[in-house]
Amino acid sequence: MNSTKIDILKCLSDGQWRTTPEVAQECGLSLTNVSELLRRYRSQGLVNRDRNPDVPRGYLYRITHTGVERLQYLDSDVVRTSSAIADKVGLSGSKKRVFDHWVEQKLRR
Repeated sequence: MNSTKIDILKCLSDGQWRTTPEVAQECGLSLTNVSELLRRYRSQGLVNRDRNPDVPRGYLYRITHTGVERLQYLDSDVVRTSSAIADKVGLSGSKKRVFDHWVEQKLRR
C-alpha cells in the first residue's frame, strides 16, 4: 500500500494551499522527497500547483477533485484488505492492481 501517497493527500485534503515544507513537516518526510512526490502527483492530476509569491521558485499545492477521489479509494477498506493480502503473497505493481480490482468486484456482489 502506498501509505506515503495517502499521508500527503490527507495533508492536502482540507483544500487549503500548502507549501512543500509544510507538507514535508506534517508528513514527517524530507523536503526533497516531498518535492519529487508532489511533482509526480501533479502529473497524475492529483494536486494543483501555483507560484508562491513569498518564495522565489517556490510553489503552493492543493488537492484536486481527482486527488480526493484517489484518496477515498486508497484509504478504503477494500484496498487496505487487498493490499495486506497482496503483501503476504508477494504481489506488486500491475498484478496487485488487478488483484485489488478483483477483490473490489467480489465484495460488491
